[in-house]
Amino acid sequence: MKKKIPNKKTIGFTLVELLVVIAIIGILIGLLLPAVQAAREAARRMQCSNNIKQLLLAFHGYHDIYRTLPPEAWLNFQNNESQGLGILVRVLPFMEQSSIYQNVDFLNAYKENEGNRDEYQGNETLAKTKVAAFLCPSCPVFESSMKKYNQEIGCVTAHYYGISGAIGINARTNSEYSVLRTFEENGGSYGAGPNANNGLFFENKTVSFSGITDGLSNTFALGEISHQDYDGYFAWVRGAYSFYGSTIYVSSKNLEWSLNVIKNKKDALWERYRQFYSSGSFSSHHANGVQFGFADGSVRFVSDSSQAEILHSSASRNGNEVSSL
Repeated sequence: MKKKIPNKKTIGFTLVELLVVIAIIGILIGLLLPAVQAAREAARRMQCSNNIKQLLLAFHGYHDIYRTLPPEAWLNFQNNESQGLGILVRVLPFMEQSSIYQNVDFLNAYKENEGNRDEYQGNETLAKTKVAAFLCPSCPVFESSMKKYNQEIGCVTAHYYGISGAIGINARTNSEYSVLRTFEENGGSYGAGPNANNGLFFENKTVSFSGITDGLSNTFALGEISHQDYDGYFAWVRGAYSFYGSTIYVSSKNLEWSLNVIKNKKDALWERYRQFYSSGSFSSHHANGVQFGFADGSVRFVSDSSQAEILHSSASRNGNEVSSL
Protein backbone atom coordinates (compact mmCIF):
# COMPACT_ATOMS: atom_id res chain seq x y z
CA MET A 1 0.00 0.00 0.00
CA LYS A 2 1.46 3.40 -1.07
CA LYS A 3 2.01 6.09 1.57
CA LYS A 4 0.51 9.49 0.93
CA ILE A 5 3.05 12.27 0.47
CA PRO A 6 2.05 15.35 2.51
CA ASN A 7 1.47 18.55 0.63
CA LYS A 8 4.47 20.97 0.70
CA LYS A 9 3.68 24.37 2.16
CA THR A 10 4.92 27.43 0.29
CA ILE A 11 7.24 29.48 2.54
CA GLY A 12 6.89 33.29 2.17
CA PHE A 13 5.34 36.50 3.44
CA THR A 14 1.82 37.61 2.99
CA LEU A 15 1.23 41.09 1.65
CA VAL A 16 0.13 42.27 5.09
CA GLU A 17 3.32 40.91 6.72
CA LEU A 18 5.46 42.59 4.07
CA LEU A 19 3.76 45.94 4.60
CA VAL A 20 4.24 45.65 8.36
CA VAL A 21 7.96 44.93 7.93
CA ILE A 22 8.37 47.88 5.54
CA ALA A 23 6.56 50.13 8.01
CA ILE A 24 8.83 49.00 10.87
CA ILE A 25 11.95 49.60 8.74
CA GLY A 26 10.66 53.07 7.84
CA ILE A 27 10.12 53.91 11.50
CA LEU A 28 13.61 52.68 12.41
CA ILE A 29 15.17 54.76 9.63
CA GLY A 30 13.18 57.76 10.78
CA LEU A 31 14.53 57.30 14.29
CA LEU A 32 18.08 56.63 13.12
CA LEU A 33 18.57 59.51 10.66
CA PRO A 34 18.28 62.33 13.22
CA ALA A 35 20.77 60.52 15.43
CA VAL A 36 23.19 60.15 12.51
CA GLN A 37 22.75 63.81 11.57
CA ALA A 38 23.27 64.87 15.18
CA ALA A 39 26.45 62.80 15.37
CA ARG A 40 27.73 64.33 12.14
CA GLU A 41 26.96 67.84 13.35
CA ALA A 42 28.71 67.11 16.65
CA ALA A 43 31.78 66.08 14.66
CA ARG A 44 31.57 69.22 12.51
CA ARG A 45 31.18 71.40 15.57
CA MET A 46 34.25 69.76 17.11
CA GLN A 47 36.21 70.42 13.91
CA CYS A 48 35.04 74.04 13.99
CA SER A 49 36.31 74.31 17.57
CA ASN A 50 39.63 72.79 16.50
CA ASN A 51 39.93 75.34 13.68
CA ILE A 52 39.48 78.22 16.13
CA LYS A 53 41.96 76.61 18.51
CA GLN A 54 44.51 76.39 15.71
CA LEU A 55 44.05 80.08 14.93
CA LEU A 56 44.39 81.02 18.59
CA LEU A 57 47.65 79.10 18.83
CA ALA A 58 48.81 80.93 15.69
CA PHE A 59 48.05 84.27 17.39
CA HIS A 60 50.12 83.19 20.38
CA GLY A 61 52.94 82.15 18.07
CA TYR A 62 52.77 85.53 16.33
CA HIS A 63 52.80 87.29 19.72
CA ASP A 64 55.83 85.28 20.84
CA ILE A 65 57.80 86.59 17.86
CA TYR A 66 56.52 90.16 17.52
CA ARG A 67 55.42 90.79 21.14
CA THR A 68 52.07 91.94 19.83
CA LEU A 69 48.99 90.62 18.06
CA PRO A 70 48.59 91.40 14.33
CA PRO A 71 46.64 94.52 13.31
CA GLU A 72 43.29 94.33 11.59
CA ALA A 73 45.11 96.05 8.72
CA TRP A 74 47.54 98.81 7.87
CA LEU A 75 45.67 101.37 5.83
CA ASN A 76 48.88 103.07 4.80
CA PHE A 77 52.18 101.47 3.80
CA GLN A 78 53.90 100.61 7.06
CA ASN A 79 56.49 98.14 8.34
CA ASN A 80 57.08 96.92 4.78
CA GLU A 81 53.53 95.59 4.74
CA SER A 82 50.96 96.21 2.07
CA GLN A 83 47.76 98.13 2.41
CA GLY A 84 44.68 96.36 3.62
CA LEU A 85 45.83 92.75 4.17
CA GLY A 86 44.03 91.07 7.07
CA ILE A 87 45.00 89.19 10.21
CA LEU A 88 44.60 85.75 8.62
CA VAL A 89 47.34 86.48 6.10
CA ARG A 90 49.82 87.35 8.83
CA VAL A 91 49.35 84.20 10.90
CA LEU A 92 49.71 81.73 8.00
CA PRO A 93 53.33 80.78 8.90
CA PHE A 94 52.22 79.93 12.44
CA MET A 95 49.68 77.35 11.29
CA GLU A 96 51.81 75.35 8.86
CA GLN A 97 50.67 77.33 5.82
CA SER A 98 54.05 78.71 4.76
CA SER A 99 53.55 77.53 1.19
CA ILE A 100 50.53 79.84 0.89
CA TYR A 101 52.25 82.63 2.81
CA GLN A 102 55.08 82.66 0.25
CA ASN A 103 52.57 83.78 -2.39
CA VAL A 104 51.52 86.90 -0.48
CA ASP A 105 52.52 90.08 -2.29
CA PHE A 106 53.39 92.32 0.65
CA LEU A 107 54.42 95.20 -1.58
CA ASN A 108 50.91 95.65 -2.93
CA ALA A 109 47.43 96.13 -1.56
CA TYR A 110 44.83 93.41 -1.02
CA LYS A 111 43.43 93.96 -4.50
CA GLU A 112 46.68 92.85 -6.07
CA ASN A 113 46.44 89.72 -3.92
CA GLU A 114 42.91 89.01 -5.15
CA GLY A 115 43.66 89.00 -8.86
CA ASN A 116 40.08 89.18 -10.13
CA ARG A 117 40.17 92.12 -12.49
CA ASP A 118 42.37 92.97 -15.42
CA GLU A 119 44.04 95.86 -13.61
CA TYR A 120 45.14 93.67 -10.67
CA GLN A 121 48.79 92.85 -11.24
CA GLY A 122 49.54 90.69 -8.20
CA ASN A 123 49.19 87.01 -7.41
CA GLU A 124 46.09 85.61 -9.11
CA THR A 125 45.54 82.53 -6.96
CA LEU A 126 46.01 83.60 -3.34
CA ALA A 127 42.44 84.68 -2.53
CA LYS A 128 41.09 81.74 -4.52
CA THR A 129 42.99 79.28 -2.33
CA LYS A 130 40.74 77.43 0.09
CA VAL A 131 42.23 77.17 3.59
CA ALA A 132 40.20 74.57 5.48
CA ALA A 133 41.23 75.93 8.88
CA PHE A 134 39.48 79.24 8.06
CA LEU A 135 36.12 77.59 7.33
CA CYS A 136 33.46 76.03 9.54
CA PRO A 137 32.53 72.59 8.11
CA SER A 138 28.87 73.13 9.08
CA CYS A 139 28.49 76.09 6.73
CA PRO A 140 27.79 75.31 3.06
CA VAL A 141 28.97 78.75 1.88
CA PHE A 142 32.68 79.35 1.38
CA GLU A 143 32.79 81.79 -1.55
CA SER A 144 32.89 85.56 -1.26
CA SER A 145 29.45 87.22 -1.36
CA MET A 146 31.01 90.05 -3.35
CA LYS A 147 30.78 87.96 -6.51
CA LYS A 148 27.15 89.12 -6.64
CA TYR A 149 28.45 92.61 -7.35
CA ASN A 150 30.88 91.39 -9.99
CA GLN A 151 33.77 91.53 -7.53
CA GLU A 152 35.93 88.80 -6.00
CA ILE A 153 34.64 86.18 -8.42
CA GLY A 154 35.99 82.80 -7.39
CA CYS A 155 37.51 84.10 -4.16
CA VAL A 156 37.21 82.08 -0.95
CA THR A 157 36.05 83.70 2.28
CA ALA A 158 36.65 82.93 5.98
CA HIS A 159 34.25 82.12 8.82
CA TYR A 160 36.43 83.25 11.74
CA TYR A 161 36.93 86.92 12.60
CA GLY A 162 38.96 88.88 15.11
CA ILE A 163 37.11 90.98 17.66
CA SER A 164 37.48 94.74 17.16
CA GLY A 165 35.53 95.50 20.32
CA ALA A 166 32.06 96.20 21.63
CA ILE A 167 29.56 98.69 20.25
CA GLY A 168 27.08 99.74 22.91
CA ILE A 169 26.91 100.73 26.56
CA ASN A 170 29.37 99.56 29.21
CA ALA A 171 27.06 98.19 31.91
CA ARG A 172 29.55 99.08 34.65
CA THR A 173 30.28 102.69 33.70
CA ASN A 174 26.99 103.37 31.90
CA SER A 175 28.98 105.06 29.14
CA GLU A 176 29.50 104.12 25.51
CA TYR A 177 32.42 101.92 24.56
CA SER A 178 35.22 103.74 22.77
CA VAL A 179 35.24 103.67 18.98
CA LEU A 180 37.70 104.78 16.35
CA ARG A 181 34.81 106.21 14.33
CA THR A 182 31.11 106.59 14.94
CA PHE A 183 28.65 105.85 12.16
CA GLU A 184 28.48 109.57 11.32
CA GLU A 185 32.27 109.97 11.41
CA ASN A 186 32.62 106.99 9.09
CA GLY A 187 30.75 108.74 6.36
CA GLY A 188 27.35 107.23 7.11
CA SER A 189 27.51 105.30 3.87
CA TYR A 190 25.99 101.94 3.09
CA GLY A 191 28.05 99.06 4.48
CA ALA A 192 30.31 101.08 6.74
CA GLY A 193 28.93 101.65 10.25
CA PRO A 194 31.06 102.41 13.33
CA ASN A 195 34.58 101.04 13.90
CA ALA A 196 35.33 99.76 17.41
CA ASN A 197 38.82 99.96 18.93
CA ASN A 198 38.30 98.54 22.43
CA GLY A 199 38.95 94.92 21.39
CA LEU A 200 42.04 93.15 20.08
CA PHE A 201 42.09 93.91 16.34
CA PHE A 202 41.60 97.24 14.61
CA GLU A 203 43.34 99.29 11.97
CA ASN A 204 46.79 100.89 12.14
CA LYS A 205 47.55 99.69 15.66
CA THR A 206 48.44 96.49 17.47
CA VAL A 207 47.53 95.18 20.92
CA SER A 208 49.77 93.12 23.19
CA PHE A 209 48.62 90.66 25.83
CA SER A 210 49.72 93.11 28.53
CA GLY A 211 47.12 95.55 27.21
CA ILE A 212 44.27 93.11 27.87
CA THR A 213 43.62 94.32 31.41
CA ASP A 214 40.30 92.49 31.72
CA GLY A 215 42.25 89.21 31.53
CA LEU A 216 43.01 86.89 28.63
CA SER A 217 40.51 84.28 29.83
CA ASN A 218 37.73 86.90 29.91
CA THR A 219 38.32 88.50 26.51
CA PHE A 220 37.17 87.36 23.07
CA ALA A 221 39.87 87.05 20.42
CA LEU A 222 37.87 85.33 17.66
CA GLY A 223 34.24 84.80 16.79
CA GLU A 224 32.40 82.77 14.19
CA ILE A 225 30.28 84.11 11.34
CA SER A 226 29.31 81.07 9.34
CA HIS A 227 25.75 81.30 8.14
CA GLN A 228 24.62 80.87 4.56
CA ASP A 229 22.44 84.01 4.55
CA TYR A 230 25.23 86.37 5.65
CA ASP A 231 25.84 88.89 2.89
CA GLY A 232 29.18 90.26 4.12
CA TYR A 233 31.61 87.52 3.09
CA PHE A 234 34.74 89.03 1.53
CA ALA A 235 37.92 87.34 0.32
CA TRP A 236 39.92 85.96 3.26
CA VAL A 237 43.03 88.02 2.36
CA ARG A 238 41.27 91.30 3.10
CA GLY A 239 41.70 93.33 6.28
CA ALA A 240 40.27 96.83 6.37
CA TYR A 241 39.71 99.06 3.39
CA SER A 242 38.60 102.60 2.74
CA PHE A 243 36.29 103.92 0.06
CA TYR A 244 34.60 107.32 -0.37
CA GLY A 245 35.68 108.41 3.09
CA SER A 246 34.42 105.28 4.88
CA THR A 247 36.34 102.35 6.36
CA ILE A 248 35.08 98.78 6.55
CA TYR A 249 36.59 96.06 8.73
CA VAL A 250 36.77 92.68 7.03
CA SER A 251 39.05 90.30 8.96
CA SER A 252 37.72 91.53 12.31
CA LYS A 253 34.26 92.67 13.40
CA ASN A 254 32.58 94.78 16.04
CA LEU A 255 30.38 92.92 18.49
CA GLU A 256 27.23 95.00 18.40
CA TRP A 257 24.18 92.75 18.22
CA SER A 258 22.96 89.52 19.76
CA LEU A 259 24.10 86.20 18.32
CA ASN A 260 22.35 84.50 15.39
CA VAL A 261 20.18 87.51 14.55
CA ILE A 262 20.56 87.36 10.76
CA LYS A 263 19.10 83.93 10.12
CA ASN A 264 15.63 85.16 9.26
CA LYS A 265 15.41 87.47 6.25
CA LYS A 266 11.83 88.32 7.25
CA ASP A 267 13.11 90.03 10.39
CA ALA A 268 12.27 93.74 10.26
CA LEU A 269 15.84 94.54 11.29
CA TRP A 270 17.41 92.30 8.64
CA GLU A 271 18.53 95.17 6.44
CA ARG A 272 20.23 96.97 9.32
CA TYR A 273 22.07 93.85 10.44
CA ARG A 274 23.17 93.17 6.89
CA GLN A 275 24.09 96.76 6.17
CA PHE A 276 26.99 97.30 8.56
CA TYR A 277 29.77 95.00 7.41
CA SER A 278 32.10 96.15 10.20
CA SER A 279 29.67 94.67 12.71
CA GLY A 280 28.11 91.84 10.76
CA SER A 281 26.52 89.37 13.10
CA PHE A 282 28.24 86.51 14.86
CA SER A 283 26.23 83.48 13.82
CA SER A 284 26.54 79.81 12.93
CA HIS A 285 24.84 76.66 11.68
CA HIS A 286 25.40 75.06 15.08
CA ALA A 287 22.22 74.75 17.12
CA ASN A 288 21.64 77.35 19.84
CA GLY A 289 24.95 79.15 19.80
CA VAL A 290 28.23 80.31 18.28
CA GLN A 291 31.86 79.35 18.78
CA PHE A 292 34.21 81.94 20.29
CA GLY A 293 37.92 81.83 20.98
CA PHE A 294 39.38 83.66 23.97
CA ALA A 295 42.74 85.42 24.20
CA ASP A 296 44.09 82.74 26.56
CA GLY A 297 43.69 80.13 23.79
CA SER A 298 40.47 78.51 25.03
CA VAL A 299 37.40 77.89 22.87
CA ARG A 300 33.86 78.07 24.22
CA PHE A 301 30.43 77.56 22.72
CA VAL A 302 28.41 80.66 23.63
CA SER A 303 24.63 80.42 23.81
CA ASP A 304 22.71 82.70 21.47
CA SER A 305 20.52 83.63 24.44
CA SER A 306 23.47 85.34 26.16
CA GLN A 307 22.70 88.87 27.29
CA ALA A 308 24.15 91.74 25.28
CA GLU A 309 26.02 93.32 28.20
CA ILE A 310 27.83 90.02 28.88
CA LEU A 311 28.81 89.67 25.22
CA HIS A 312 29.99 93.29 25.15
CA SER A 313 32.06 92.85 28.30
CA SER A 314 33.81 89.86 26.73
CA ALA A 315 34.45 91.80 23.51
CA SER A 316 36.28 94.67 25.22
CA ARG A 317 39.85 94.25 26.48
CA ASN A 318 39.91 97.00 29.11
CA GLY A 319 36.38 97.91 30.11
CA ASN A 320 36.84 96.66 33.70
CA GLU A 321 33.42 95.01 33.48
CA VAL A 322 34.37 91.34 33.58
CA SER A 323 31.38 88.98 33.28
CA SER A 324 31.30 85.20 33.15
CA LEU A 325 29.87 83.44 30.12
